Amino acid sequence: MDFDPATIQVHFRPGRFKLSEKMDQLRREIDELGGVDLVIVDGSTAFFEGDDENSNAQAGAHAVRLRELTTLKGEPSVLVLCHPPKNAGDDNLQPRGAGAMIAEWDGNLSATKDGSVTTIHWQIKIRGPDFAPLSLLLRTVAMLDILTSYLGNAATRTEWLVEIQKRFTDRRRRLRRGWSEISIDRKITKLEKLGLITGGRGLGEHYSAVIIPQPKSLFGFAGAANDSGPSSTCKLPTNENASDCHSGFVDVLMAAKQQLSKSSAA
Repeated sequence: MDFDPATIQVHFRPGRFKLSEKMDQLRREIDELGGVDLVIVDGSTAFFEGDDENSNAQAGAHAVRLRELTTLKGEPSVLVLCHPPKNAGDDNLQPRGAGAMIAEWDGNLSATKDGSVTTIHWQIKIRGPDFAPLSLLLRTVAMLDILTSYLGNAATRTEWLVEIQKRFTDRRRRLRRGWSEISIDRKITKLEKLGLITGGRGLGEHYSAVIIPQPKSLFGFAGAANDSGPSSTCKLPTNENASDCHSGFVDVLMAAKQQLSKSSAA
């Protein structure tokens, strides 16, 4: 993607650590940023400090520890990524392990995938306003970004392939998994079927993207104004940018946060 992680309004805290030992340090880092609107924890099991995720006592303590992140400067919403139970169906997307986590948290958002469309809704529990399912079209952007941003939206298969593989080669000059010539050709075929590229299919023929993708920050921190009003549904035809859907999801989180604040005040 065409952005610099060091300059966008998203701040990353890499590594696995114990929240019980690092909370004071996190507070100082967030204070230096001026506060945040959203904290994403990736994922729940990486920060679990117990030894039995099926223990309600340990799961409850874990949930309370993660809830403490809402007390950081800016009183952010906290989104914790969780794995569902093994072989869970689309109607059983809850965090694996003991149920005490959902009991402590304000809701359980779910994500289901059907082809290129991922739908976000909730299951079991939502504390705050209901919202209609959010449908997002997920597209292969990395290859399109290379084609449009680095190759001027006109490249032969060979030119495109070479440029892609330069970016997906490790320090030992080995291709990363999923980026062999065969895999790239499959991805090109998929892009053609989605109607996202035209041309090619011949020696020296150039591929071009149907549109030029415009990367956006997925989530803004404090100070990143959201000009659009609350939105609960975002369905895209195949010729629109999937990243346009992100604001609706954030709006839902912020609306829920405001509703909870009003309930607490009452």
